[in-house]
Amino acid sequence: MPCIHCGKQEMREVAKRFPEAIERISQWEAMVSDAAKRGASTFMDARVTAKMLGTGTSVEEIHHTSHGIRAYVDWSRTARGGKQIDLIAMTEVDDIPLCSSLYGLCE
Repeated sequence: MPCIHCGKQEMREVAKRFPEAIERISQWEAMVSDAAKRGASTFMDARVTAKMLGTGTSVEEIHHTSHGIRAYVDWSRTARGGKQIDLIAMTEVDDIPLCSSLYGLCE
């Protein structure tokens, strides 16, 4: 968790409910980047993150600190277009127990 194919809303929920998972992945990215031949490794596809950030996709431009899981989480908090913070989504009430499963699998 999270899946490498998760979308914006799912990533926002994972970051909100399980921040330790994001921290764990961030640490993994740093460790693997240190050992990587090209010096960078990301959990999510760095080319997709580069497109969201508006940067190039060359090896010199991609780094785990700028294109890693934290950049993907920051993008998940934006509105359509990826530039402005989605204030409506950020002000959702946390006290209401809602099922977060698309398939209604919550207990």
